[in-house]
Amino acid sequence: MIRSFLNLFATLCIAVILSACKTQVSTVTPSELEVMKHHYQEPKLSTWYYMGTRDGYHYFSHMDLPREKRYRIAEASLKWPGIVPYTTDQSKWVLLQWGVQDPNFFHDTNFSRTLPGS
Repeated sequence: MIRSFLNLFATLCIAVILSACKTQVSTVTPSELEVMKHHYQEPKLSTWYYMGTRDGYHYFSHMDLPREKRYRIAEASLKWPGIVPYTTDQSKWVLLQWGVQDPNFFHDTNFSRTLPGS
């Protein structure tokens, strides 16, 4: 009896841990993304990726310390060049030249640059 209880408890703990580790996706507007792309915690590591498009949304990943954050924008509200199918395979994501990845970031005084295709 105790053994079955411990097995059940361990299974529940693993399920809770795995569900907590899953990255949540926030739905945002193009203007909200425009503001976020210039905010970062650790400038040497802050990186934006386009993950692809699926079910009417463009998906983006922002890798920054201490974690990754994911966002989606309705496809109808943002024209995106070079649409590719959504994938969780990071090797297929498109690195975006936003924020500190933008070669003009530290020299540009106009931080209201537009998103590609908008």
